[in-house]
Amino acid sequence: MRVQISILSLSIFLVFTACQNNQDPNSDPRFNGNRLMVKVLDSLNTIADPNTNYYLSGRRAAQMLEKSHSYTNQEDIINWETKYCFELLNAGNVDECIKTLTAMIHKYPDGGEAALADPNFKKVFDLLAVAYLRMGENDNCIANHNSASCIVPLKPKAFHKNTKGSLTAIEFYTQILKVYPSDYQSKWLMNIAYMTLGKYPAEVPKAHFIDFSAFDEKVTGFLPLENLAIELGVDVNGLAGAAIIEDFNNDGFMDIFCSSYGLLDDPNLFMSDGKGGYNDETAKAMLTGLSGGLNAKQADFNNDGFVDILVLRGAWLDKGGEWPNSLLRNNGNETFTDVTASVGLNKMIFAMGFNFGDLDNDGWLDVYTGTGAFEFNSLVPNRVFKNMGGTHFAEITHGSGIGHLQKGHGIAFGDLDNDGDQDIYTTLGGAVEGDNAHNALFANPNHGNHWITLKLQGKSVARDGQNSRVFIRCKDGNKSQQFNLTAGSGGSFGASSLQLEAGLGQCSQIESIEIWWGGDPQKKEIIRNISVDRFYTIVEGDKFGKVDEQKKTPLKGDKVGGACCKK
Repeated sequence: MRVQISILSLSIFLVFTACQNNQDPNSDPRFNGNRLMVKVLDSLNTIADPNTNYYLSGRRAAQMLEKSHSYTNQEDIINWETKYCFELLNAGNVDECIKTLTAMIHKYPDGGEAALADPNFKKVFDLLAVAYLRMGENDNCIANHNSASCIVPLKPKAFHKNTKGSLTAIEFYTQILKVYPSDYQSKWLMNIAYMTLGKYPAEVPKAHFIDFSAFDEKVTGFLPLENLAIELGVDVNGLAGAAIIEDFNNDGFMDIFCSSYGLLDDPNLFMSDGKGGYNDETAKAMLTGLSGGLNAKQADFNNDGFVDILVLRGAWLDKGGEWPNSLLRNNGNETFTDVTASVGLNKMIFAMGFNFGDLDNDGWLDVYTGTGAFEFNSLVPNRVFKNMGGTHFAEITHGSGIGHLQKGHGIAFGDLDNDGDQDIYTTLGGAVEGDNAHNALFANPNHGNHWITLKLQGKSVARDGQNSRVFIRCKDGNKSQQFNLTAGSGGSFGASSLQLEAGLGQCSQIESIEIWWGGDPQKKEIIRNISVDRFYTIVEGDKFGKVDEQKKTPLKGDKVGGACCKK
């Protein structure tokens, strides 16, 4: 479906957008574009077809139940009932899924053992085991969420208190592996289930034991990060989505924007309070109702000095994915105007990805990947790879403190506490109604190396300095080093701060900073007299850097024990 907007409506919208007054935001004509987009999205959500839209598992299950089937062949019946249960599980209706699958096993001629021995029926046991795993996640990681939930290796704080889900899953995986001993997916998930109960590795059957720690390469001196999302009130409970760390109001403190793929899920805007905490300013920013959004990117598209946001919708929705994007213009007063219609962005763009940043300021970019597939049995940790001086990447997933088991998507790096290293905010959750998870904010304790943070201001190029090439030459004792960087928001699917946060390793003296503004070597400038461990603003053409006295703001919150923003 394509959304048609009349020329008259666009003209009125453009005139209203130009008006600057202090009316009630709910009637202010500057936000006509927001209200228009809310109506468009609401209409699309209402008429969305479950036959072409992956997200609508609940509607699809209800449709299947209403129409039922006329199959007489046993194999066809099994396939239909399994698909129905798959849709129930994806919709979050775990109990009904388990009830239906259990009934299927009881109805099988000659009983459960014969059913499991039937290769065509094995998928019923696989799905049932996964449903019990998800029950355990719902009862513990979601309903009783804490800062250690789902992060491998699981600590006692993350062990499941409601044990029925994982215990029953283990029973089914034990049965499955007796008949199918080479089923490595079942082995993996069995190990995860034991871990959730605090029984890993001691009680895992030797024949099926997987040593998760063996995947990591030992790296000395690296400290695990800490998840403070609950304490800071930013642990949004949603689906796959985008994450952006950026200073949206130019107050010198990094803010957080995140979205959720759910058709009815609003984005969230958390503005820094300048004291190490965050306030949810979503409604004030006029973002309520601008639902959905699997990806988002930031840039100052109109060069007014305030960073704007492009929200991308439609990915993973198959033929039902023709959803409009939203270009949100930052008004500079902590509100955003949806100007999509006036700039011709009613296009559908599909996106996925990961992001990179320097986890320990050694000057080499590390990689954090959001992992997971559509199905619930895709229960693998988000993976972390440390750049070992350009020689290779060492996987440090289990030792990193950020190997979250929930499906990872938007990943944003940024110095949230102004202490010189990059922290991480990540959106978590899958692509179906029932696969929700709490977002995470990981505070970085790795302060052992030098760093410099540069805020670039272009004149002949984009004001935010994106795409500018930066070459930092420095000395570590008598050894000279050069670090090459590009200003920008990083990987697709998540967006890091546009200020350039560069690790310098053991370099204690900066010799020069060469900037190719906009990436053009013809617009080269060399800046000198710059010190390490400082924040600077560098304006194109000024040939010097202005020191920004940024105050360290240790991350802390007063929302301990509370769950934020339940969808």
